[in-house]
Amino acid sequence: MRWIFLAGLAFWCLAFSPSVRADNGIHAYERGELALALKKFTERALMGDASAQNNLAVMYANGEVVKRDMKTAARWYTAAAEQGLSIAQYNLGVLHEEGLGVDRDPAAAAVWYQLAAIQGDVLAQYRLGLLLADGGSGVGDDAEAYFWLSVVAGETDDKVVHREALAKRAEVAARLTRKQIVDAEFQLGAWRSRH
Repeated sequence: MRWIFLAGLAFWCLAFSPSVRADNGIHAYERGELALALKKFTERALMGDASAQNNLAVMYANGEVVKRDMKTAARWYTAAAEQGLSIAQYNLGVLHEEGLGVDRDPAAAAVWYQLAAIQGDVLAQYRLGLLLADGGSGVGDDAEAYFWLSVVAGETDDKVVHREALAKRAEVAARLTRKQIVDAEFQLGAWRSRH
């Protein structure tokens, strides 16, 4: 599972704002005009555009046009995450889980992952399930881990993530009582009826 985790760190997702693509920097980014994209993202980020804030954070996290700076990336991810942008919440969760640009804080990672997971972000659901299943993280909750890993197994199109989620869920299930599993399955049914 470590390779999936590292692949997630290497891929900082850009957010697409509903505003005109040519004006928000995405078009420039896609064309490889990174200096122009940085300029556009910065302008819009300073105006409070959550997608631009996330995209600017991506550029700092990747060291694109600017020196790689995880503290600045964390600051921009936080600005976007606090506005409810799920991809920024996920990205900020990764930073807290790994201690990149911020202090390592599994509890904060769990909070950000959960906010994104509730919005349907499958990677956040997966990472939250793994984090909750890891008793050493200080935020362990096997019943909640079982729930999120079940959600992921039912929603992901990625065969590897699906298989890993099912395997981890089986490991977690072995530590649960029958009642905890029944309760988690009930919660799962309610989740699926709403999503």
